[in-house]
Amino acid sequence: MLLFGITATAASHNRLTGLLRPTNASGIATAAHHLCHRNDSSVVAAQRPFEGHFFSKELGVHLHLNLYEENLFVPGSEFLGNVHGYMHQGIYGTWMLIKHEIKGNKAFLRFSNDIGSDSQNIEFEQVSDSVYHLRTVNGNALRKAVGRKLVKVPDEMDFRRQ
Repeated sequence: MLLFGITATAASHNRLTGLLRPTNASGIATAAHHLCHRNDSSVVAAQRPFEGHFFSKELGVHLHLNLYEENLFVPGSEFLGNVHGYMHQGIYGTWMLIKHEIKGNKAFLRFSNDIGSDSQNIEFEQVSDSVYHLRTVNGNALRKAVGRKLVKVPDEMDFRRQ
């Protein structure tokens, strides 16, 4: 269905028709405005799967990505300027994305820790709209503090889009 120059799938038809039942001309403009300015995360997930806040519940790791625009700031490291992504909490330190490549439903990421002493290659795969799988490549430099020691985190983790 083509509506105001926007193609709608059958699945989204019910959501769209609820917005587009105006009773007068000003209602049409209002409906069009709401349609164009919706914050629909399912649309973002489908069109830009590697943009957003992802969370691994098992380790408490937060991954913030936008592989399409360099517009994220690393908390506490704003002086670095905009980055494409970073990972923090649940692991030791903050890891900044320094290189990335998207191939289909996978993103190949290279992170460096906040002091520049370690780097880590990661394969980040979209499994469904909101589920992602992270796998470390060529070893695992990611650690977490347990007591007074740093121990490796698992080589594979599941993430959910927040």
